[in-house]
Amino acid sequence: AIGRYYFDGTNWRSDIPKSTIFTATLGTGAGATTNATIPATAFITVPLPQVTKNIGGGLWNATNNTYTIPISGTYIIKSSIRLTDGSSSRSVFQAVGKSNIDIPDGIWQTNPAPTGTGRWTMLYTRIAYFDQGDLVRLYMYSDGQVANLSDASLNITLLSLN
Repeated sequence: AIGRYYFDGTNWRSDIPKSTIFTATLGTGAGATTNATIPATAFITVPLPQVTKNIGGGLWNATNNTYTIPISGTYIIKSSIRLTDGSSSRSVFQAVGKSNIDIPDGIWQTNPAPTGTGRWTMLYTRIAYFDQGDLVRLYMYSDGQVANLSDASLNITLLSLN
């Protein structure tokens, strides 16, 4: 091996991890504005129309709101959803994964009954291994009533190639 490179018998290879960073958003931070309406009582993918960063070869499908994992490895994922200000109380689920189902890595929370402007944002963080080609998405469930979202975000960063 020479520095961060090694010869595998055929080719010179690098042990330097490749960068993968992806960020997409919905909304501008104006909490009273509805930018997406999520139907009640179903696991639904959150629309994220604005891709603000895509480094490392992952593909974003704006129709299905899915990200294709470019490199097998361990990723850190951070996402958030914000109900419009003054939204009534309900149980909400949020996760990032390969299919829209209740998973152990997802989180359930109940937003409080509104007082004043009633601002509420739900944060989510996950470390997970994904294979190259996996399709992942931010999705949610709003128990018993439509969820009007003012904002949402999804951040995916490769931590390790194993």
